[in-house]
Amino acid sequence: LGCSAGGHLLGLISTKFEDSCLDFLKEDKPLVRPDASLYLYPVVTSSGKTHGRSFANLCGDDETLIESVSIEKCVTKNSPPAFIMSTRSDGCVPVRNSLVLASAYEENGVPFSLHIFARGNHGGSTGKIEAFSEESFERNAKSYSTDYSKWVEMAINWLKDKNFKSVE
Repeated sequence: LGCSAGGHLLGLISTKFEDSCLDFLKEDKPLVRPDASLYLYPVVTSSGKTHGRSFANLCGDDETLIESVSIEKCVTKNSPPAFIMSTRSDGCVPVRNSLVLASAYEENGVPFSLHIFARGNHGGSTGKIEAFSEESFERNAKSYSTDYSKWVEMAINWLKDKNFKSVE
């Protein structure tokens, strides 16, 4: 599971696991690939509406490197299935990031589930009061779609549909 810039890191792990830079792992190299990827308001693309600071912080102005870590360009038919969640009103990481990621999964024939909520600030976590201070929750609750917090149950059900077992 990766949120925001952590979603970008998840994308690298989920798409670059076959890269030769990991050959030093020898027989353990296949263990790098996640069985499933859950992207929450992820930083994905370096083109169009993006979260440019993330790419500048990671790559400087090296255009070749920036291209090589733009996740939608790295998805292959071997990438793990993905659950992708974002909000249309995210003022930090544009929803376009999730849309191009879903498109890349579709183009490569990799199963995915895409969920875009109409409203929600960046970093909404579970959308439940337990994820915020009470004051912060009260201040921000109205900025989230009423059903935003349902993404957690949706993700769990998606994993169950993929035959993952829950640990209780």
